[in-house]
Amino acid sequence: MGRQFLMDHPSALDVLFTLDDGFLPLASGVPPWAPLPHVWRAVAARKRLVRDLMSWLGDLQANVPNKDFSDVSEVVRQVLDVLETTKLDSEAHASVILIMFWALNANANNMAFWIIIRVAADPDLLARVRAEIKPYIRVTPAEQAVHTQEIKAGCAPAEDFKLAIDIDNLSNQCPLLKATYLECNRLHSRPISLRTVVNDITLTDSSPSVSPSPASAAPTSHRL
Repeated sequence: MGRQFLMDHPSALDVLFTLDDGFLPLASGVPPWAPLPHVWRAVAARKRLVRDLMSWLGDLQANVPNKDFSDVSEVVRQVLDVLETTKLDSEAHASVILIMFWALNANANNMAFWIIIRVAADPDLLARVRAEIKPYIRVTPAEQAVHTQEIKAGCAPAEDFKLAIDIDNLSNQCPLLKATYLECNRLHSRPISLRTVVNDITLTDSSPSVSPSPASAAPTSHRL
């Protein structure tokens, strides 16, 4: 999203986590008028974030002077380019970006913590992951001569260098990084899937071992 969004809307992350508190009821179809205060707060937070993102998108697309959008990620820019080819209005564009903003902060940051912990705990894995991703991550100091030693020491201010990440190659040329991510997902993500049954169906036990009937009986069927 870039720093400009948070500079213009400094409470955005607090509002986002208010939305996250009521995300599961909203995702499962609980109506916004249900007598659940955390759902009401989540609905209000969602509206506010969409409004803030519409304002941010307008400034970004107009390249408003005195605002710095240079650190907006390439992934976000690519999504916006695709959205521009559709007939969706600005509110729909903001809603799509909100999905990314929520996923990156409510889900991905938790997973990033576990990936760092797991990788750092294994020195051999850490060295192999670093070697694998090194060709696809480039740090460019603002003033090479002045800041090289500071960056090597790990103490350079963030604004003194830019980080360029080759997302395509990180995704396609780094099997160890991907395997680490998938394994951490398996161990720590605690995924939840929500589905709605829209037609009557019959479920039949696949094995007698999961049926309350004797093993010799036919599998039990359940009408839903």
